[in-house]
Amino acid sequence: MAKEKRTNPFVWGGFILIAVGLVGVGGVGLTGNVRNIGTVGDKVITAQEYQGAISQAMQQWRGMLGNTMTFAQFQQFGGQNMALEQLVQDRALENEASRIGLSVGDANVARQIAQFPVFQDLAGQFSVVNYRAALRNAGLTEGMFETSQRDALSSNVLGSAVSAGVQMPALYAETLARHRAERRTVTWATVSAANITETFGAPTEEQLQAYHDAHPEVFTQPEVRRVTFAALTPEMAAESVDISHADLQALYQQRESTYVLPERRIVDRLMFNSDADAQAALERIQSGAATFEDIVTEMGFTLAEIDQGEMTQDALGDAGAAVFAANVGDVVGPLPTRFGAALFRVNVDFPAETTPFEDVRDELRGELASAQAGRIIAQERNGLTDLIAGGATIEDIANLSQLQLQTMDWQEGSTEGFASYEPFRAAVAAAQVGDFPTVTALPDGGIFVLRLDEIIPPHVQSVDDMRAYAEVMWRFQQTKDAVAAEATRLADALRAGSDFADLGLDPVTEPPLTRTDVVPGTPPTTMTTAFTLGRGDITTLDNEGTFVILRLDAIAAADEADPAYVADRDNLVQTLNNTLMGDVMQSYGGTVRENTPVRLNETAISAVNTGF
Repeated sequence: MAKEKRTNPFVWGGFILIAVGLVGVGGVGLTGNVRNIGTVGDKVITAQEYQGAISQAMQQWRGMLGNTMTFAQFQQFGGQNMALEQLVQDRALENEASRIGLSVGDANVARQIAQFPVFQDLAGQFSVVNYRAALRNAGLTEGMFETSQRDALSSNVLGSAVSAGVQMPALYAETLARHRAERRTVTWATVSAANITETFGAPTEEQLQAYHDAHPEVFTQPEVRRVTFAALTPEMAAESVDISHADLQALYQQRESTYVLPERRIVDRLMFNSDADAQAALERIQSGAATFEDIVTEMGFTLAEIDQGEMTQDALGDAGAAVFAANVGDVVGPLPTRFGAALFRVNVDFPAETTPFEDVRDELRGELASAQAGRIIAQERNGLTDLIAGGATIEDIANLSQLQLQTMDWQEGSTEGFASYEPFRAAVAAAQVGDFPTVTALPDGGIFVLRLDEIIPPHVQSVDDMRAYAEVMWRFQQTKDAVAAEATRLADALRAGSDFADLGLDPVTEPPLTRTDVVPGTPPTTMTTAFTLGRGDITTLDNEGTFVILRLDAIAAADEADPAYVADRDNLVQTLNNTLMGDVMQSYGGTVRENTPVRLNETAISAVNTGF
């Protein structure tokens, strides 16, 4: 099997960060004389590269965790440190390549730079004009950028040399593949309360007490933390805010572009080198010789690349009138754009829309009230410091401020009311009786101050306190024990030679299954158990109140001639080799990193962080 071309992740990370810096610098803004944030050996880490690394990492984290992640949360998760450490690792490898005299030629650097989309023209070809303009906008010289690419490519060569030829023994992948490809054929049937004839009435006092004594965990009340707290959330503060009609109208006018939308159209725009080329393409479409999609493909584009999204007539400039005079599905042109002649296709027409003031009155009021509520909470928080310093109790705070007094009996796992806030749960769990009160912020901008009044330790409640619950649990246990006994009896009968159907069971025979297959209607441990049984073995499995009788019918070794097995084995070979090469490179990179002097300018790093 041919090996896939492997790319050093450190180097490509550097390429991506540079590209992000070129197209995205300015979103945060670097001020003053901050140019570099540190050195690794003889290599410099620029503020731009650090900014780009942070931006890219935050985009990735937001994709995983949600677009609401703030930079402060990103820092709390350690994202900033990881992005910085990756830059340091990149520079350490580049420095090592330079130290041992490893470098690449100009042709390789030029070929690499030509691959950057930001440097290419509309036809996908490298453009010197675009290249110089992009570097100028990024505050870079050609020499600076080309040196960074040479260093990165040299580092890639070094990494390839270190990990070249590293392979796992073939037997390892073959053993794993055979293990994964083994199959088991099983037959199973469910035993439930429907399979028993015994019924259970009300338990006697002795039976109930015996069940209580044997299952104290069922009757244990967890620790309860009884707290008194005063709190104020934006929603609570907003209730007291008076918003005038004039203020609402003014905000509506400010948002007019949101509530009053002109006609919009979703259009595709296909660019040509000249009016003549565009006209020739249009004539082919109109004659039926080609479709619009055919022309797009011939020119090397995809529909996604020429999709302009929602556009207003004004946004289309000189082409707007013709595009908005066309019908959905029409292709019009050639029309002028700032990039040259183009054909436009109209895909969707959105008519003008107006959202009346009355429809958004409550939304606007909530927004204005929330803004004022934030100021109210800030004022209250400033005053709380003096109240607490003066010895005010939680009750005093509630009387002298807008914070509202509440109490709660909190248990581990409670998430109702204020316990839905993670900071509140953490504060209650950490509180001790007699603690000095402190003001704690909530994620929505609210605040609270709490006092732990009492800790009620875990204790086993008596039968009398939980009689109804005890009777239900006793009856459930009796039924489960009877079902388990019946399942054992039926399994013994099967072992003695009886058939599932003869015993009144409804068996299911599964097709050959692997270790990772799931059998619906059976417990999660079914296949794990099946692979421990011998052919013909029978066992019972607890399935949360019911039981499953499981019989292993057949064992099938891996079919090493099966194309699926061969593909899985080959994929394992590649995966294991790549993993090993990654481990080797990580170990080597770590060693290089440890032996390369690193000097970071914390002031410069803080300056960039402040921009976020």
